[in-house]
Amino acid sequence: MGRPKGSSTPIMERIRRRVRIAPSGCHEFTGCLADGYGYVSAEKPGDSSQRVHVVVWVHYNGPIPKRKPRLCVLHKCDNRACCNRRHLFLGTRAENTYDMIAKGRAKISHKGEANAAAKLTTSKIRRIRCSKKINAELGRQYGVTKTMIGFIKKRKAWRHII
Repeated sequence: MGRPKGSSTPIMERIRRRVRIAPSGCHEFTGCLADGYGYVSAEKPGDSSQRVHVVVWVHYNGPIPKRKPRLCVLHKCDNRACCNRRHLFLGTRAENTYDMIAKGRAKISHKGEANAAAKLTTSKIRRIRCSKKINAELGRQYGVTKTMIGFIKKRKAWRHII
């Protein structure tokens, strides 16, 4: 006959309805995603939405222990949308960062001209450092701010250039 009026579908049932099992074994949440993570509205009205993988972890393993450093629910599979309980584990943010670097998922910023957003070149940096012109004038000449020129001259920016 259905659920009584005013009651909502349990959170785990709402999650199960929105899961697609991928060939990798990941249980990918197909509902609301933000920054790759699945989100589901809380069971209590007025509570904020929760990350699906955290809800699944707590459902099967109990509350996340309160300690310092704080523990997070991490993915073995590196798939943020995954909520397969066998792909989840507890770890610190530092452990998560180390795992990201070890697996080659870290966004490494490239220095100098290797950075796609760079407006300057090595030869321009050397000319700026040798110039006697004021920072504002150099900034206009090279298409950057006078503050950036100051950082370059003080070696706070482009430090790798001798």
